[in-house]
Amino acid sequence: MHKVKGLLFLLIIVFICISPFMACAGENTYRVGINDVIYIEVAGHRDFSVVAPVLIDGTISYPFLGSIYVNGMTLSEIKDEITRRLSEGYIKSPIVTVSLRSSGSKRIYFYGEVSGSIPYTEDITIGKAVILNGIDKEKYDLKITRKNRNGSIHEIEVDIRAVMKGEDEDVLLEPDDIIIVKKREGFFIQGEVDKPGRYILKEGMTVLQAITEAGGIRETGLYGDVIIRREKEGHTGYYDIKVDIKGIMRGDKEDIPLRPNDIIIVKPNNKFIIFGEVYNPGEYVLEDNMTAGRAIAKAGGVKEGGLYGKVKIRRMRKDGAGYDDIEVDLRRIIKGDVNEDVLLQPNDIIIVEGNNKFLVQGAVLNPGEYVLEDNMTLGKAIAKAGGVSEEGLYGKVRIRRMRKDNSGYDDIEYELQDVINGRAATVSIMPDDIIIVEKNKTFMIYGEVKRIGEFPLSDGMTVFKAITLAGGFSKWGSPSRIKILRPKKNKKEFDIIKVNVKKVIDGDASADVLLKPGDIVIVSSSIL
Repeated sequence: MHKVKGLLFLLIIVFICISPFMACAGENTYRVGINDVIYIEVAGHRDFSVVAPVLIDGTISYPFLGSIYVNGMTLSEIKDEITRRLSEGYIKSPIVTVSLRSSGSKRIYFYGEVSGSIPYTEDITIGKAVILNGIDKEKYDLKITRKNRNGSIHEIEVDIRAVMKGEDEDVLLEPDDIIIVKKREGFFIQGEVDKPGRYILKEGMTVLQAITEAGGIRETGLYGDVIIRREKEGHTGYYDIKVDIKGIMRGDKEDIPLRPNDIIIVKPNNKFIIFGEVYNPGEYVLEDNMTAGRAIAKAGGVKEGGLYGKVKIRRMRKDGAGYDDIEVDLRRIIKGDVNEDVLLQPNDIIIVEGNNKFLVQGAVLNPGEYVLEDNMTLGKAIAKAGGVSEEGLYGKVRIRRMRKDNSGYDDIEYELQDVINGRAATVSIMPDDIIIVEKNKTFMIYGEVKRIGEFPLSDGMTVFKAITLAGGFSKWGSPSRIKILRPKKNKKEFDIIKVNVKKVIDGDASADVLLKPGDIVIVSSSIL
């Protein structure tokens, strides 16, 4: 009994391990492809457990982590990558499981008089494949080329007419089977034409004549590529000949004569995507010689919210392993610099970013956030905020700027008078700068002066100037009985400095005292 149970357990394990849709050995051998669907589960975290289809660009969309490139990776490699990313800031010691829900990357291929592929399903037979691909059983002979597990190739001859009549047994297909389709001399035309299909090859027929016979190119293929897929002489397989169909139609290029079994493929229009600060974001046809400038115009132009932002083209690398960004100077293109414009490629993504901003705070008339226009300087920025208010005319200006490593801010300080006088007005402003116009430093004056109160402390302000600023002495004010109360560092006590302004009036400039922020000047009355 124990032996029977052990054998049953072994058979279950073997079944699980050979199934391509299970984990086990497949976790380390099956490589995920486009259109596959995987299931990612994080123990104890339902928000992180998702069913994720593999998109056309080879990525999956995953909560909080965004797009992850998985094309060609094993399930184990995907699990390790997600585990690493989650543990870097989202979940401590995550337990991740990745399994394959369905495979959309395995296909059945057609070569010969018909080319292309259809998705593989577990129950697909040669009869179903012929129907799905629209093959006329009366005109074609078929055979299946199959690669064995040991790497050898064997062929299965198929009488498709007998199969379709029920006289022969239908053949169950396997992933990556190649169905070779043979027929008398002719050619095929596929893709974006009005009447795709198989045609008789007439003597001297060219590509342009073939496309005309097929009803011409549809609007959906006017900007697509046209290729001839041609059998290799003396070898199995095909090679592609790119056709400049527009050059042939203009007469610039020579038309290409067809050969038996040629397959003309008129591909759909290439596309590009544009999003961000444009009026009509979306997907567009990649017309001939389409540049970034023309593409933005096609999308309705740049909104006001992006007039001073960056424009970049996100382009897939040739090896398909990610993207590179190409920055475009749109303002130079608008000014007519054609050398600055960039020719687009299929599947380019144009991103028109929002305007960069800067912030003005403090003693200005209109504090707030402003668009960082071209060549924005400190002087222009303060003017944009309405200029300096009265309470900041004698203060300082600081630019608070984020460090390059994003570890904090540095403050760059300027004298406001240097900005007003032009000595610091041309300092350039960078994105996200915070401009702080500090309020005036002040002093106070009390006692026997005509106007007591708080006054701005301008550069070089002395006791004598302060009394003048306060309207001068009252009729009881004593020039020789003046003192300054100066706050100590602890701000709880004052130092007392006596000043004899009479000596200053009599010509002794050294008797005057330079004021500091927070000073309190007290003018006492004369002693009778």
